[in-house]
This record gives sequence, structure tokens and C-alpha cells, in this order.
Amino acid sequence: MAYDEQAGAEQATGGPSPARFAALKNLALTDFGRFAVEIQQVSDEARLKLIEQLPEFRKLASDAIDSLAQGYTTTMKSFDEGDRALREAFKQWRDSLDKILELPDITFEQRLEVTREIGRTVELQSQKEAETKGAKAKLFERLTIGIGIAAGIAILAVVGGKMGLEQGNVDDA
Repeated sequence: MAYDEQAGAEQATGGPSPARFAALKNLALTDFGRFAVEIQQVSDEARLKLIEQLPEFRKLASDAIDSLAQGYTTTMKSFDEGDRALREAFKQWRDSLDKILELPDITFEQRLEVTREIGRTVELQSQKEAETKGAKAKLFERLTIGIGIAAGIAILAVVGGKMGLEQGNVDDA
């Protein structure tokens, strides 16, 4: 059923069907991010009823945010491990080049070429570390946006529903 059809059916019946209500409740328990989006498509009154039936709503919202943060931490650890492996690989490369420089029968031109190659390893390492730093910054930005959206939707779900009901009560008076 499309959103417009659902909205029309909810307005006609005074809220979502029991099956849709149960599906939203289950969605809140299994995928809070999708739930936060879906709940915006139901009436304010139905939203509040649903949230009231989810005593763990605040915990679910908090868990969603914690999950985003944990994913970020895991990814950052992976980046750090990759950085360490990259630094070690470049170090081994430079150590090998240094050993070539210690050979007694190497020509001046060969020494210059090996020295240039050592400089190239430094440049390459710096470039790779800058790329990783940029990826970390993008990931942090996405995490910040994700947490902001999750928190904002959770707040809107509760506050928006309460304000809608209060506004309805004022209009009834």
C-alpha cells in the first residue's frame, strides 16, 4: 500500500490498522532507523499511542545512536590497523633501500637513484595517510549527521505528537 493510500486509510479509520500498528511496533524493535522514518507517516495521535506502547522507546533511540557510534569506533580501529600496516610496509621498503646504500660497490648515480626512491616512499606514505585522514573525516561527518537525524526524529516523534494533540485540543475548545 502506498503512503498516500495508508494516510487516507488512517484518516478514515482514525489511525493505522492493527496490522500496520503491530508492524511499526516490531520495526521499532528491529530497525529503529527505519521506524523513525516510518513513524513520521502516521498521525500524531497514532504516533503517541505507538510510543506509549513502547516503554523502551527512549532506550531504542539511545541504542540506535550507540550502534552508530559503535560502528564508527570499529571502523576507526580498522583504519588504525590499516595505517599501522601501511607504515610498516613503507618502513620495510625504506630499510631495504638503506641496505642497498650500504653496499660498497654501488655507484654515485645508483646512490642518487636509491636516495630519490627513499624520498618517493616518504611522499607516497604521506599521500596515503592524507587519504586515510580524509576518509576518517568523512566518516565522522556521516556519523554526526546520522546521530543528529536519529536524535531529531526521536524528539520529533514524541514532541511533534504531543504538540499536535495539544493543538487539536486547543482547536476543539
